[in-house]
Amino acid sequence: MESEKFQELILDKFAKIFESQEKLSEKLSAEIQDVKNIQLRMETNLIEKSRGLFELVSVQRSCNEELIERLDRIEAKVEVLQLETAHIRRVK
Repeated sequence: MESEKFQELILDKFAKIFESQEKLSEKLSAEIQDVKNIQLRMETNLIEKSRGLFELVSVQRSCNEELIERLDRIEAKVEVLQLETAHIRRVK
């Protein structure tokens, strides 16, 4: 009889442990899914920000090219004016 009570006690404990393990497994699965969702949002956010940065670099490049062209034209005009003033000084 003692043996039967002991077996019932052990089986009851195993059932509680198994039930507890199932709850823990379900909770862990839910937390893993939450982490995956957070990771997906972070990746999406990072991709959007990266695209924005690449677009910014492209716009900045085109602005830089335009400014360089303008500076080249100004430099050419200044050189012409320097030559003209040097010529006028020689003539006087």
